[in-house]
Amino acid sequence: MKILTDLLIKEIGRQPAKYIMVLILMALASFTLFNLFYAIVNFMIGLQKTFHQEFNQSNLGKNPVMYFIDNASNLRNMLHLLFYFAGVILYAVFIYKFKI
Repeated sequence: MKILTDLLIKEIGRQPAKYIMVLILMALASFTLFNLFYAIVNFMIGLQKTFHQEFNQSNLGKNPVMYFIDNASNLRNMLHLLFYFAGVILYAVFIYKFKI
């Protein structure tokens, strides 16, 4: 990071280099949070689906459990999309706040 910062300062000046580095670090933080929540969603939905299939077999044909089991991949995709849009909005708010 130090090498990149020094190179940017030489090429474009201190203030623009500062904003570019902040944007890069914010994008990295947003990407890390997105991947963390992506993994949490996958783990929680898989855990709940496995639990119901192993320990709740008598209720697999009833509506709330059956709906969850049948639509687990759709629910997972919906939550991934929600966290993706939240990350994009977070990044946009950050850019707006720094008026870049």
